[in-house]
Amino acid sequence: MCSLKISSNHKKLGWGNRGWLEIIFNILQICEVQSLKTWIMNDCNLNSIQVEKYLDYLLNTKLISRKKKTPKSKKYEYKISAKGRNYLKIYKNLIDLFN
Repeated sequence: MCSLKISSNHKKLGWGNRGWLEIIFNILQICEVQSLKTWIMNDCNLNSIQVEKYLDYLLNTKLISRKKKTPKSKKYEYKISAKGRNYLKIYKNLIDLFN
């Protein structure tokens, strides 16, 4: 019988680095509240190049949306979409399946 337990803190299991599905999950969780790119980058422990690639992917797949913080601002706020909330639900169900 397999005693492997998947958790959000799988580094304790010796799995090493996070996979892209987990990083997407983390970003979507942060975007449940409108978030700036720097918040996402810091909370997910990503560098600027990585966060840009993930945000572009999430925008292209419509898992998040973005809007300017203010009309004249150069900063964008990112927010999870209904499709992104569905991803969170499915990801959580998959983790629960293995726990």
